[in-house]
Amino acid sequence: MTSRTTKSIVTFCYPFILGGHKGVFPSGSYEIIAEDEILESLSFFAYRRAQTYLTIATSGRCQLHSIDHRDLEVALANDRARSQVSKKNITPVFDPSQDRKEQRKIQ
Repeated sequence: MTSRTTKSIVTFCYPFILGGHKGVFPSGSYEIIAEDEILESLSFFAYRRAQTYLTIATSGRCQLHSIDHRDLEVALANDRARSQVSKKNITPVFDPSQDRKEQRKIQ
């Protein structure tokens, strides 16, 4: 059976967990390796995800963790949702338009 391998980088803003793995992965960028198998048909080609790996580089070593791509999608969606909530709660420390108003009142 013919297959293809794709590599991508994902970035987590917050620590995350993945189903089937103990512990929490720290925030940061991770390389994802996905292997897809081709499903041959008479009229078209299609691919099916066969395996997904999360690459973790620590102290000069590289470890491949086999993960479920659906768990990765859930973790990324949770990270995006958490990022959007934190952006809504940010209030500017310095607003230049307010500063100009204060200067006009003083003068």
